[in-house]
Amino acid sequence: LIDNTTSDYYFELYEKYAYDEIELSYLRYYRLILTFQYFKPDKWKVEYANKLLSFAKDSKHHFLNAQINQLLSSYYDFLGKYDSAIFYTNEAIVQLQHITHGYASTLKNVSIIDLIRYHVMHNSIEKATYYLNQIDTLSNNKLEKDFIRYIYFYQSLADTTSGNYKEAFRNISEYIYRTEGALLATNQKQLKELETKYQTQQKESEILTQQNLIILQKKLLWAIMIFAIILLSLS
Repeated sequence: LIDNTTSDYYFELYEKYAYDEIELSYLRYYRLILTFQYFKPDKWKVEYANKLLSFAKDSKHHFLNAQINQLLSSYYDFLGKYDSAIFYTNEAIVQLQHITHGYASTLKNVSIIDLIRYHVMHNSIEKATYYLNQIDTLSNNKLEKDFIRYIYFYQSLADTTSGNYKEAFRNISEYIYRTEGALLATNQKQLKELETKYQTQQKESEILTQQNLIILQKKLLWAIMIFAIILLSLS
C-alpha cells in the first residue's frame, strides 16, 4: 500500500469508521509501523523508531506496546546492538505479562526465545540458560510447539560453551530431529499437491526435484549445526 500510494486512502476509511478509542489507537499504531516500514530493514530510521517508542510510552494497550517493543528489538538486532535488543525484548515481555488472555502465552514464549538468542549472541550464556529454564515446553499450542525446537538449538550452544559436549550433541540432535519433522511435513504436503495436480511425466520430474530438495535441506541443516558447534567451541 505504501509503494502504490493507496495507504492514505485506506487510513482515511479506517478513521472514518473507527468506533472507539481502541480502534483509533490501532489506527495510529498502523500509521507508525507503516512509516517505519518494518518489512524493509534497510529503510529503518531512528526518528521513526523514536515515534514508535513515544507511542508505547503513552499507550494503555499492552498488546500494541508489546508489538512495538518487539519491533524495536528487531531494529536493534538488525543494527547489531544486542544490549538494546535485549532491553526492548524485556520490555515486550513486561507488557505481555499484563495480558490475562491465553494468546499472550505464545507471544511471551516467542519473546523469551528471542531473548535467549540475543544473550547467546552476546556471549551471556548464564543468562541464556536462565531463560531457557523459563520456557514452558508442555504447551499444547501448535505455534509454541513449533518454536520449542529452537530451545534445543540454543541449549546446545550453551552446552558447547560450557564444555558439555555430550549434552550439546543430544540437544542439537533433538533440534535437527524436530526441524526435519517440520520440513518433512511441509514437503510431504507439497508432494501430495504435485501428485494430485499432475498425471504426466512432468509430475515425476517435479516430484523428483522436491525429493532432492528435502535431501539438500537435511544436508544443509546438519552442516549449519556442526559449524555452529565448532565455532562456539573455538570462541
